[in-house]
Amino acid sequence: MVELRVLQPGAGGQFTGVSSSAAETLSGGVSTFSGLSIPVTAGDVIGLDNGSSAIIFDTTDPAQHTAYYSPALANGQTAAPSNTQPDYRLLLSATMQEAATTSTTATVTSTRTVTSTTTTTLPSTTTVTSTVTSSSTIPISKPPAITSPGESASKWRESRKASSKHSPPYGTMFTFKLSESAAVTWSFSQQTGGRIVSGICVAQTSRNPHSPPCTRAVSAGSLTLNERAGTVRVFFHGGLANRHTLKPGSYTVLITATNSAHQVSNTASLSLTATAS
Repeated sequence: MVELRVLQPGAGGQFTGVSSSAAETLSGGVSTFSGLSIPVTAGDVIGLDNGSSAIIFDTTDPAQHTAYYSPALANGQTAAPSNTQPDYRLLLSATMQEAATTSTTATVTSTRTVTSTTTTTLPSTTTVTSTVTSSSTIPISKPPAITSPGESASKWRESRKASSKHSPPYGTMFTFKLSESAAVTWSFSQQTGGRIVSGICVAQTSRNPHSPPCTRAVSAGSLTLNERAGTVRVFFHGGLANRHTLKPGSYTVLITATNSAHQVSNTASLSLTATAS
């Protein structure tokens, strides 16, 4: 478990604990403090508390070192760091901004360490080299969100020319709301029959025709576009990445968005049927 900390520097290399965030659990060595805002005033620095999670460091820069407290510095307590580890750089990343601007992100990978700060970004270092120059807030962003997914036609044709007056419309319009600018990916798959082998649903071959039947999703291709926040409208008539084309048939399309911080949205799902004409 880790906590984001705000520390106030004092005389003689001492720091006073000011505030703490809610505890987060590290996953794969990384914790993203989602939905939290930590007020930072002029002169404050940022630190981390580590409860039981693994601490991640970079040891490639001998000019860096880690200063930390053991036991952790309590809020309201003033003391100098009790330990120093040379040649170790705490892997911490956070973005700070003025309270009036849009939200930013902070990703932390270690705790109980005094770290440096700047007026824009908290770099991955563990020495106190600069301070906040204005009263600010560090709002921690959430992953992008996709809501209200839809399509103008669940059955449509790929050819511009209709074979009859009863043909489905040409193409379909995907629509949804996107909470922030992101790279949006449409992943298409088809349900097809298979056979269960060693507990896994695999394609049927001459070696497994008598294995238990199953239904498996087979990828049919994908399409990725950069979209802005707001209502997204994308006209689709079968074109995929790498100049591939979706073959006529019934598909499930999964829609996800990835922002500049590599945070992935929820997954929206739609069903569609593409015909030749």
